[in-house]
Amino acid sequence: MLKPREVHWKVALRILTYIKRSHGKGLLYKKNVHLQIEAFSNSSYVGIGETQSPLIAFILMLEEILVTWMSKKQIVMSRSSVEAE
Repeated sequence: MLKPREVHWKVALRILTYIKRSHGKGLLYKKNVHLQIEAFSNSSYVGIGETQSPLIAFILMLEEILVTWMSKKQIVMSRSSVEAE
C-alpha cells in the first residue's frame, strides 16, 4: 500500500477482470452450516464550521469476510427531528 508498483496494478486489473467475467456466479453454502452475519453502521460529521455535513457508512460481513461496504457524504441534513418530519 505504501509503495505500489506496476505489478500490483496488473494484479488488481486481473482481479477486476475476473470479477466482471464471473457475473451471475455465486457461492454455494451447505444447508446445515451456521453462518454468522454481522452488519455495522456509523454516522458522523465531516468538515469544519458551516461546511459540516453528515457522513454515513456501513459494512456487511459474513464469517469475518467483508461482503460489501458503503460510505457516503450526505448533501442535505435536518438539524432536528421536527424538521425531518
